[in-house]
Amino acid sequence: MINKPFAIDTNILVYAYNQGSPFHQKAGQFLSQKMTQFDEFGQLSICICQQSCIEFVHSITWHRLERPLTPQQAIDVIDYLQDCGLTIIHPKNTQITTFADLIKTHFSRNKIFDTAITATLKDNGINGIYTANTRDFTDYPFLTVINPLI
Repeated sequence: MINKPFAIDTNILVYAYNQGSPFHQKAGQFLSQKMTQFDEFGQLSICICQQSCIEFVHSITWHRLERPLTPQQAIDVIDYLQDCGLTIIHPKNTQITTFADLIKTHFSRNKIFDTAITATLKDNGINGIYTANTRDFTDYPFLTVINPLI
């Protein structure tokens, strides 16, 4: 049986690379640990959505952070993680249909982008996510939601 990886949410990656965050050390340790856990097929136990990578660049380059990264540094982080084996999962052709089905029963304007991530996860057969914002994903019974920072 092949174990599907858990996705990491944007906030875990941002905390790991935002040295001014109170969660920096714990998120960095968590990410470092997960980046060394491979299954019997040599695959990492985590993955990340394409949208989360884009959100990471948006968040980590914000000028109000204590030590924001440059856009190039943020892209370099993503490239580095990919070079280390992190898989970026992409929306499938079915995403808009899955997204529409999800918002029929779980619509929230504030969670619209989290719902898009959830649709990508569902379409790719990913049934778990590591996030510091567990409330953003707990409405979806197919998704196991874990906050690794508590």
